[in-house]
Amino acid sequence: MPLLTEDQGFLNVKLVSDPVFANDYLSFPMDGSFSISGKTPTGNTDFPKMPVFVNSINGKQAQSQVFVSEHTLNSALDTLANAGFLSFPTEVSSTYLKTFFSNFEEVYGHHEKIKIILETETAPRIDIKQGISSLDGEATLRFLNPFNDEYEAVMMRCNLTAEVEFELLHDFTLVGDIKNMTLSVTAFEAYFQTSVTLPHINTQVESLAGPFAQVVNYELASGYRLPIPARQSRELSQTRLFTYAHFLMVESDPQITTRVRAKALKMTNHIEQKINNLFLEN
Repeated sequence: MPLLTEDQGFLNVKLVSDPVFANDYLSFPMDGSFSISGKTPTGNTDFPKMPVFVNSINGKQAQSQVFVSEHTLNSALDTLANAGFLSFPTEVSSTYLKTFFSNFEEVYGHHEKIKIILETETAPRIDIKQGISSLDGEATLRFLNPFNDEYEAVMMRCNLTAEVEFELLHDFTLVGDIKNMTLSVTAFEAYFQTSVTLPHINTQVESLAGPFAQVVNYELASGYRLPIPARQSRELSQTRLFTYAHFLMVESDPQITTRVRAKALKMTNHIEQKINNLFLEN
């Protein structure tokens, strides 16, 4: 399912400069930023520098190239954060929480399912690099009160970092796989009496990073479909993804030969049928 409905967000595809005409290619520089309906960014945007064409690595001339910048991906994260989509819940037992707070069950009793929510305080930022890209941001960990989940039992403020590996799925859908997530607690508040210190919290919180990385990957698995019209995408093959400093490139080759051949055959059959009909009439 898409992360945003048509009423919640849109992609700006307006040209940011005149098309670039060259001897062997034509390029259209587009904005590519996301925003929420009714909250279109104002003012000038400092667009990142990207090439309009990259010579193929294997020497074969590519027929289609789509560039995706950090600006596009970070504006998508801004939109998701503003729409409240960067909130990821999981459940643990109160026995597990005793590793953080030894007296947790003395205060709240034993519970098999206590909800913990990881959510961003500000939109995280992606830094695209050749090979492994990175993501960082500020987040909160909310341990909800097992008797009334409108209140927290514990609130933690964290710095979040992770590695991101990009992958291109079918139908030109771009996804980022979160790996090696780390959480570092900068402050916490427990709404019950405890002698736990911040250093102790940080020795335990890393055990939550792996499970939350799995939750984030599951929630964001639908990815972002590149704005390539369906008809054109069906006529592109051998699609490959490259990562450069601060932008991604998707390269494809056309497969229009089959379609053109089929249309030519259909036209030939049509002409032959017309000729046969003329002979039969005479």
